Amino acid sequence: MPRRDVIVLLFLAVSGVCSNSLPIQGQSSESHEMERVKKLDSIIGKPIFACSGAAFLHYELVDPPSHEPGAKNIRWGDQALAFPLLTPLIIRKAVVSGKVDNNYTIALIVEFWKDKSAATIVLLRAGEQTLEGDALLEQMIGDFKGKLFTKVPADFSKDSVDSIQYRLVTEGMSQSEVICSKGFPEERNDYGKAGEQWVYGHGKLLIYFGHESGKVQDMQTFE
Repeated sequence: MPRRDVIVLLFLAVSGVCSNSLPIQGQSSESHEMERVKKLDSIIGKPIFACSGAAFLHYELVDPPSHEPGAKNIRWGDQALAFPLLTPLIIRKAVVSGKVDNNYTIALIVEFWKDKSAATIVLLRAGEQTLEGDALLEQMIGDFKGKLFTKVPADFSKDSVDSIQYRLVTEGMSQSEVICSKGFPEERNDYGKAGEQWVYGHGKLLIYFGHESGKVQDMQTFE
C-alpha cells in the first residue's frame, strides 16, 4: 500500500472515524456522491477552529489534478507539529484525496499564517444528505468533535480561550477547555470528593479538578 494511503488510514483510524455507510435509496451511490463533491467549493473561505487534538499534515498538490471523485490529488508529507489553537484557520482549498470504506477523504487546506498552510483530513461520508456551505462543513467535521469546530464553542470563557491560544491551563478552566489546550490526559485518577487528577507529560504536569465544580482548582509541574 502506498505511503500516502497508509498515512490517511492511520490519521482516520486514530480519530475513530472509519466505518461503512449505505447509499441513499432511489439514487445511485456514485451519482449522489459526485453531486456532493461538487458542493465542496461552497466551504472555500470559511474558517475552522482547532484544538490540540487536531492533526495537520504538510502536503503537495498533484498538478494537473484529476476531477474524478476518489482521485488522489495530494501527496502527504510529515505532520505539522505547530498550529494555532482556537484561531480562525481559513479554508483555501478542499481536495478529494481518496476513499476509505466507501467514504471520500477530503483534504481541507487551511492557512495558518501568511504563506504558511497545511491540510487536515475529514470525511464526506457515503449516503449522507447533500448539503453546502456551513451545513456541509459541520457535517464533514462532525467526526472530530472536541478537535475541530466551525466556531469557538459558546461555553468556552474568553479568559480560557486566551489561555488555550497559548496552550496554557489556568485555574477555573473546564475539562473540555483543558482538553482543547492540552489534549486528552495520559491518566485520570478519581479521588471521589477530593476531586480528579489528570496526568500529562509522563507525570510532569498534574492538573486537579474540583469534585463539585469540575473545574481546574490546582496544578503541579515537575522538571
